[in-house]
Amino acid sequence: MIITIRSSVAMAPLPPMNVIEKILCHHAVGLSVPCVQEGDVICVKSDWTLASELTFQGMDTLYSSIGRPPLHRPDRFWLAVDHTVDPRVNHLPKQKALIQVATDFAEEHGLTDFWGPNTTIMHTEFARQRAQPGQIVIGADSHTCSAGGMGAFATGLGAGDVVMPLVTGQTWFKVPPVVYIELVGTPPLGMGGKDVILHILGALKRNTVAFERAVYYGGDGLRHLSDDARFAIANMTTEFGGIAGVFAADAVTAAVCAKRSSHKDEGLYFTPDADCSYAAHHVIRLDDVRTTVAIHPSPDNCVRIGEVAGMALDGCFIGACTTTQEDLILGALVLQQGLLAGLPITPGNKRVTPGSLQIVSHLNQLGLLSIYEAAGFTVGVPSCSFCVGIGADVALPGEVWLSSQNRNFRNRMGKGSIGHLASAAAVAASSFRMQVTDPADLLGQIDFALFDAYRQWNTNNDTPSHSFTVSQPSPDLTPVVFTRPPRAATTSSSEADQTSEPRAIISGRVQVFEDDVDTDAIIPAQFMGLNPSSPLWPADCRTEEDVLASYSFAYTRPEFVQRCRDGATIIVAGTAFGSGSSREEAARCLKALGVQAVIAKSFAYIYARNQPNNALLGIVITDPVFHKLAVEGAQVSVDLPRRVVLVAGQSFPFALTALEEAFLVEGGLTQLFKRYKTDLFRAAMQPKASNKSCQATCGDSAPVEAW
Repeated sequence: MIITIRSSVAMAPLPPMNVIEKILCHHAVGLSVPCVQEGDVICVKSDWTLASELTFQGMDTLYSSIGRPPLHRPDRFWLAVDHTVDPRVNHLPKQKALIQVATDFAEEHGLTDFWGPNTTIMHTEFARQRAQPGQIVIGADSHTCSAGGMGAFATGLGAGDVVMPLVTGQTWFKVPPVVYIELVGTPPLGMGGKDVILHILGALKRNTVAFERAVYYGGDGLRHLSDDARFAIANMTTEFGGIAGVFAADAVTAAVCAKRSSHKDEGLYFTPDADCSYAAHHVIRLDDVRTTVAIHPSPDNCVRIGEVAGMALDGCFIGACTTTQEDLILGALVLQQGLLAGLPITPGNKRVTPGSLQIVSHLNQLGLLSIYEAAGFTVGVPSCSFCVGIGADVALPGEVWLSSQNRNFRNRMGKGSIGHLASAAAVAASSFRMQVTDPADLLGQIDFALFDAYRQWNTNNDTPSHSFTVSQPSPDLTPVVFTRPPRAATTSSSEADQTSEPRAIISGRVQVFEDDVDTDAIIPAQFMGLNPSSPLWPADCRTEEDVLASYSFAYTRPEFVQRCRDGATIIVAGTAFGSGSSREEAARCLKALGVQAVIAKSFAYIYARNQPNNALLGIVITDPVFHKLAVEGAQVSVDLPRRVVLVAGQSFPFALTALEEAFLVEGGLTQLFKRYKTDLFRAAMQPKASNKSCQATCGDSAPVEAW
């Protein structure tokens, strides 16, 4: 069967679009008219794909399963070895294997952007050297959104969702609702991007206004925020709950690109149409920003630092991807003022890890790393370090840390550890007495003209070299033609077993979970990327899927695995199930263990894509009656043909999207690729049911999405 997507002839006036809609529209494939609106499901061309060595292992496994086809653009795959590595542990079996897999792949494909062990944290130099406004960036890490500081639509996805654009150059999106965060006013001296995003999280909370939405940051206050400050805010948009965090591209953005020797001429400087719509609009006054601490175990449990001043600390960590070059500079200047004032240097665990060798070099040239050392800090190599707690740096059970990282979930820094979040300046000030300390007095002694010189910040970006031209979306409207192959021609008998229709009736007992269950809890990072030579590989496990299954909820619900094996195979959860990391292993471990369905009030965005990618049934039911009846141990049945869930004699309806149904029927993303190759996403889409979409209202005929 041949299906053609035709462009329309007669066109009505196009609806207004916001910046995020314009970026998606510009990259869309097969549109009938040059516009998209919220809710449209579209295929888009991607500009970059990103991965770390930890997520790449799963990507490489999937890549092998589809026959190791050629890459779409080897020069647009950024692969950085950063999560697990450190010279102290790079000789160990886990690290050696992960490094080798990444290195072999880079050599196999001649990658131009392979960043070896401890050269840069995955997001740091990508944003500084490669990201440009208006691009679409897909990364196998939830903090891929960091590149949004440069005006890119950058989002983290699971491993499978990154392999597909790596090979095909395309992926799919449902055009998201957009929340506009308008930044106004001027931040007080010493308040950086980390302080701003913690202020936003404290005011608006995570997984609320930004949940399952993209965030657009604009407003007059942007002129006071450097590219580093924007990076930090965009970086923690995932903690905010957003799909992506996109900054308005302006003279600051243009100035950063202008300083580069390459990757500087592809920027698209979109502006919002006057009457464009937003799902929400919140004004944040930068003048109100003060030093804030996010109390364990949630990044939105925010208080002014004075409320927790004096809290005893076992460790102080300055580092991770959210901690930028200017943060490290300011932290050093705070320490310098403390040393000049003769503050006592109390012993404790103090660690600083700059984000890249380029930043290390700059700090050394300024003499700032020696200040860290004089204040009792050990200086580490670029890596995720304590932020993920799976390499050489792991916090011990019961230890209390103040960290400039981006996440403070339970067990994040190490099993049983307690992590609070703050700016690098606050961590630096607190390191003297190993007590939470307001940095205000020390900040007041700093020469901020010197700080601006050190961070190379020019407050006047209105120069000819920093000018830019406003862009308009220009999608490729060429009709898309592809042929649907018959299943028999592309599916072997063994694969047919995997791609058969899911069982009509699924039954099991319930295991109940609360709101905001994060992927760190579902599968702790310590149990990812293992190989049979690792001491953590269980003796009774043959495959990686067996290992992942055996460690499901290992830290937070150790009885979960056995209960599932005994028949409690239905998870019932609250809101935002699967929040946090992009790790696809969270869905894989549940599927491998035999979980039949995950029923939640809502799913976090990345995890929600990872479930159907791995043929794991995810169902959204918000009815409070259902959640009252579906108690621990209750018997639940899922009737797929009728689209109802049965519990305690009552039935509750649910819906599946065309993509979810296609992935379940076909057996997941891998099987879809084997059958449809580069057309897999279009082949999984049904025609739009509504005639109110942009595609239906802007022309005589809507594009036919193949199914």
